[in-house]
Amino acid sequence: MTVTIDTERLQLRPWELDDAQVLYDLTASDRMRTFLGPERPSPEESFNRLLRNGGCWHFFGWGPFKAIERSSGEIVGSLAIFRAIRGLGRDFDRFPETGWIIREQSWGLGLATEGMRAILDWFDREHRGGRTVCMISIGNKASERIAEKLGYLPIGKGDYKGEEVMRYARDPA
Repeated sequence: MTVTIDTERLQLRPWELDDAQVLYDLTASDRMRTFLGPERPSPEESFNRLLRNGGCWHFFGWGPFKAIERSSGEIVGSLAIFRAIRGLGRDFDRFPETGWIIREQSWGLGLATEGMRAILDWFDREHRGGRTVCMISIGNKASERIAEKLGYLPIGKGDYKGEEVMRYARDPA
């Protein structure tokens, strides 16, 4: 079963094997790396991320979506609900995690908020929702604003691979 979610400006669909180069290009620029960690991913690491994306869909029935701009047909980002074990505590690691990456040319247009709202609505409806978490690098004001709009509240700082991050949780009513 392939899940497709349509919003006003986006079509959200699971990543496909042929999308490896697009995923690599999305996360490779220096500006994009500011809050994703300083190391540029290799093509191998991007391919492994793509396989992890597919694994989430296989094991849980949900996972990362590619965000396709409906007007142009271009992939403009990765909007995700996924599972990871990051060593950030029981109040974090045992819950589905969310994250958003939007290509630089589309920053500031509200696409991450629009798409993530639709994904969380779908997740709450189709998978009984519950707590989701996210982590944001200290100083990433844009992602902090998105998290707030989505209903995430800070639950404390953590250390992820030597970087201080803020951990957030969303507990829908």
